[in-house]
Amino acid sequence: MAELTGTPSESKDGSAAPAAGQDLKRDGNIFVAVGYKKEGSSLGNMYSRCAQEMLRRGWRRKKTAEGRFHLLFGEADGKGIPFRRITQCFRYDYGITPVVNYYRGAETLGRRVKLVESLRKHAAFAASDATEFLPRSFLFYPGRTADSEREALEGARRESDVWSVRSCDSSKGEAATLLGDVGAVLDMVEGLSEKAQPVVVQPYVAPLLLEGCKVQLRAYALVTHDYAIHLYREGTVMACSEPFSMDDLRNSRAHECSRGGGDEDDLGFDELDAVLGGGDSFEDTLLPQVKSVVTATLMAMRDYFDGEVTGSTTSGDYNSFSVFSFDLAVSAELKVTLVDVSSTAGVRAGLLPQMAKDIVDVAIEPLFDESSGGASAAREGKGGEPAPNGFDLLLTAEAAAKLADESRSRCVVGGVAV
Repeated sequence: MAELTGTPSESKDGSAAPAAGQDLKRDGNIFVAVGYKKEGSSLGNMYSRCAQEMLRRGWRRKKTAEGRFHLLFGEADGKGIPFRRITQCFRYDYGITPVVNYYRGAETLGRRVKLVESLRKHAAFAASDATEFLPRSFLFYPGRTADSEREALEGARRESDVWSVRSCDSSKGEAATLLGDVGAVLDMVEGLSEKAQPVVVQPYVAPLLLEGCKVQLRAYALVTHDYAIHLYREGTVMACSEPFSMDDLRNSRAHECSRGGGDEDDLGFDELDAVLGGGDSFEDTLLPQVKSVVTATLMAMRDYFDGEVTGSTTSGDYNSFSVFSFDLAVSAELKVTLVDVSSTAGVRAGLLPQMAKDIVDVAIEPLFDESSGGASAAREGKGGEPAPNGFDLLLTAEAAAKLADESRSRCVVGGVAV
């Protein structure tokens, strides 16, 4: 059996010990954090902090995923999660239904072209507003001229003075290429190698400015094992490092706000009201749009998650949850649009401690009964009242399942899938 680290009173990796008087019955519960504190790991600061939180609550950590465990934090895109071994032997050999921090297929959210395609399809069959928060998008597939949307883009050349061109894979963090006319866009995309990734072309909209710099929002959503969708009340307002200007479209420091781990100079959502002014508030003006973006996007992508929600592939062999970051553009007219979705983006350090506790409380503890020191023990606050939690429930599991069934029924005509 692989080596266990940590004891109820201390841990070899230096994380905090459980609080005095905390229920320690869960000493038998074991977790693995792949790449924890290893150089070059893609575990990320959020799941690393969750690992520290599990130690604080008295769980034991194994260094590898060999043998049995109850919980596993994998690296980016589920790296290090032994899905095949879990489905083949855990329930039968160990009597364990482990929890993992990844929905198989979730990497699709980071592929911009697939995301646009999915949102379009969902909007058509689910009668939803899933494309209202997307800038008008034109898809180009190198080597597949017939499938590319050249004619549509040419017809829209008067809709914008500047166009954004982004590759399919948002996980690489590449900046958009900004071009001043449709002709230049077509020259670029049609000059790509046939082996190049597909690209998305969108009009570049005048952004909301903070002290002259472009800003974007980063919101965090949690999808639990039953596909209930939650939104974290706290988020990040990311600002570009240089003043916004259309005079130099190649200056990414004036046009790209996204950062992997967040910046402590960034603002929180609660500090945005002073920026908005004019009687507008984040809660009344922007938050409803953020909620709509998160809910519609995750519902549109639900069926890509490898059948895990319905159990068609896992048959209850394990439970998945995942946290997604949504990078959102805000126009000067305060319209929110979707930029990127990621399951690996970093979290601002000021949010980490409480967010890790809240993730464990909502997504992990409820799956372990009281004999293992489950949710009731972990979430009790002063005076026996439930401890506060930063996640708001946007859509229950039952409501999500009903919407998904309705969408699927619209995708079938005369018994044939369309």
